[in-house]
Amino acid sequence: MICLAWVFITLTIGNNSIKADEFYFHKVYIPFRKLWYQIFGGIDIPLLYLWLIFVVLVVILIVKECKRITIWGFHIAFMILAHFLYFYIAWGFNYNRLSISERLKLKEPINKLEFESEVDHAISQVNSIRSKLNHDLDFDWNTLKNDMEQSVSLFLKQNQLQSLEKVSSKALFPRGSLLVLSTAGVYWPFAGESMIDAGLHPIEVPFTMAHELAHGMGWTDEGECNWIAYESCIRSKLLRCNYSGNLSYLKYLLHNIPEVDSLLYTHSVNKLSKEVRSDLDDIRRQHDKYPDFIPGIRNALYNWYLKSNQVSSGLESYNEIIMLSINFRKKRTG
Repeated sequence: MICLAWVFITLTIGNNSIKADEFYFHKVYIPFRKLWYQIFGGIDIPLLYLWLIFVVLVVILIVKECKRITIWGFHIAFMILAHFLYFYIAWGFNYNRLSISERLKLKEPINKLEFESEVDHAISQVNSIRSKLNHDLDFDWNTLKNDMEQSVSLFLKQNQLQSLEKVSSKALFPRGSLLVLSTAGVYWPFAGESMIDAGLHPIEVPFTMAHELAHGMGWTDEGECNWIAYESCIRSKLLRCNYSGNLSYLKYLLHNIPEVDSLLYTHSVNKLSKEVRSDLDDIRRQHDKYPDFIPGIRNALYNWYLKSNQVSSGLESYNEIIMLSINFRKKRTG
């Protein structure tokens, strides 16, 4: 059944991004995810746990029932294949769709002056918002989830980008489960929900949640989901979400200051308020609690995965948030 569905969708859309949008996204993905949310959206615990239990039980049953290694190896290989095919049916065919940057024509290269101006603008925003926040940066999960769902969905619709209105978003325990893999959150198609590492610093949660919600709403490119998260956070009614989006964006900007221009980096960091610098130190210390586990292998595998799914820039795609943000602002201001 899964195999037939995969073959049918593959033959229907081919490499045609328009067909991927018209057929897969609108006629398969959107209806499927709406139904999924109606059935499973009320479950509080992450469905990932149930999926893991199911996979482990199936593997145990296969090994127990099949006496010969070749037979149970065949069954496990079949299960892996079924997961591979289901991944694309449940979400992966979204990679075939036209990117947001192409739809909105946001792929213009930016120059050094534009970049430096963007750094100054981001620093000004971060300092201003931080001065209005109290020292307690914690949040209520349900309030944050509802706000981020509305903000992401509204931003996409305002830019003629159809989206889902509801995508489950849950905290994943134990703390650090994803952070040790250099990941703050993940959208898991097998569970149909986005998951945020419970060990993440509270300041980072809104931006990370919005990023994963963007994935759940059918967008695949990491840089574009970063951009959606940023634009959604700065439009949120919650000041903490505004701060999360602006600070996360600033971190990407600082990371992308050319190494040869150390003076610009030092000058930029010195312009940050004492409170902002303290927040960045707190975030760094929080991440240090969960050191990366084999980061080289993880990065190589994920880079290969992205490139094999038509994301030509691989891991570097995360940084495209800068190009998208600058060009989007230029487009709006004329």
